[in-house]
Amino acid sequence: FFEGKPVGSIPIVNHVLFAELRQFCEKAFTQLKCHDGAYHMEVFLTRDNQEIVFLEIGARTGGALITRVYERIFDINIEQVHYMIQMGLMKQVKTSKKDIYAGFLNFPKIAGIVSGIETPKVEIEHEFVGFVKPDDMLKKASNLLEISCSLIFWDTS
Repeated sequence: FFEGKPVGSIPIVNHVLFAELRQFCEKAFTQLKCHDGAYHMEVFLTRDNQEIVFLEIGARTGGALITRVYERIFDINIEQVHYMIQMGLMKQVKTSKKDIYAGFLNFPKIAGIVSGIETPKVEIEHEFVGFVKPDDMLKKASNLLEISCSLIFWDTS
């Protein structure tokens, strides 16, 4: 990101890996005695044997545009559901996965003056979100919040 390259996220399509991650998460939630709500857990897979290694967990939804991506896939707002659970207004969360894949990309600010905005040509459903305008003077991104624009995309394949 700090080198001017976009970063983003897409949900896991590998069903075997997803099942392993789900089992790992359930074990972590049990061991940590997590209360009901949404969680943002970070793990990684080792290169040699693909072992899942725990990094951290927070009692909050994922960051960036994860909530918007999950709205496309599951038709629910996980931030809103998280608050409803915390307030005791929701006991069960019912979701049904639509046959949609989705993801997002955040593009960093790059040093210079914005001469114009050219949106990407994307052949699938998408939403472009701009955070800068022509004639803005930009500094190179020094943190992940210094975004020039974002792209949310979704499709059935």
